[in-house]
Amino acid sequence: MYGIVHQSGGSLVVESELGKGSVFRVFLPVTLGRDAWVPAGSTLATRGSETILLVEDEPEVRRVCALTLRALGYAVVVANDAEHAIKICATDERPLHAVLTDVVMPGISGVAMVERLRALQPGLKVLFMSGYTDRQIVDATTLQAAAAFINKPFTPDALGQQLRLLLDAG
Repeated sequence: MYGIVHQSGGSLVVESELGKGSVFRVFLPVTLGRDAWVPAGSTLATRGSETILLVEDEPEVRRVCALTLRALGYAVVVANDAEHAIKICATDERPLHAVLTDVVMPGISGVAMVERLRALQPGLKVLFMSGYTDRQIVDATTLQAAAAFINKPFTPDALGQQLRLLLDAG
């Protein structure tokens, strides 16, 4: 929760009293609405128009990532798990330029899912994301094959930069 609040420019205050419990206060900046939000500092260098498959099992993280990608100009196709993503890739007519996926998901892992997606769309570029600090959870050979990695929590700017670098790479 702290990461999402901090990324949004907000703050979190916790008051705790022994034997009485805790109070969590979340302060978020006022916005003009969903469509008016643009990531701070986003530039043409971090923006794009490609189609991105977003695969994330946590609803709030998925919502924030989709909102960020759309604000950066990307078309976003959303899947809530690996099976859904594989079905989309197998049946959707639109070409997918990249997939942004969590590494650790229930059922099929992000790494195993990517292998199946690449069988359907060879050359699909991949940006893995994870809240785990140990990068070893992603197989090194998978990262070498047109994949990149970003640690959660990340800022909208960091996501835009990583995705743009991935998409622009040979």
